[in-house]
Amino acid sequence: MAKSGKIIVFFDEGCLMCNSFVRLLIKIDDRTRIAFAPLSLLKNSRQSKTCTSLSSDSVFVWSNDKCFDKSSAVIKITEALPYPWKFLSFFRIIPTPWRDRLYDMLAGNRKIFQKNYCPIPANKIKNRFIQSL
Repeated sequence: MAKSGKIIVFFDEGCLMCNSFVRLLIKIDDRTRIAFAPLSLLKNSRQSKTCTSLSSDSVFVWSNDKCFDKSSAVIKITEALPYPWKFLSFFRIIPTPWRDRLYDMLAGNRKIFQKNYCPIPANKIKNRFIQSL
């Protein structure tokens, strides 16, 4: 699915906070190691069977034929980023249940920032978005 060394970030395309996160990652990821796809694409794929639960309250990362969600997905993303952002992967030392609890608190409140938003990627970054698996 993803080329070696690349990861795919599946996100809720209707979420303003999620779209802001994707735009930030595009700016930071100067080596283009991260591709992006709508969460609905993962839900309708055979890869969805490897994911524990496909909630729209989580970001998912596909890397090396494995699916990561919640804080583990965020850690996977930070590992793919250049320095100094890569240092954020240090948070993996925190036990996963604690990280996921913090993630759930943030994700549960993401609708506060919700507005009518239709993300249309600029032509120069359209190749970073996957349309089919």
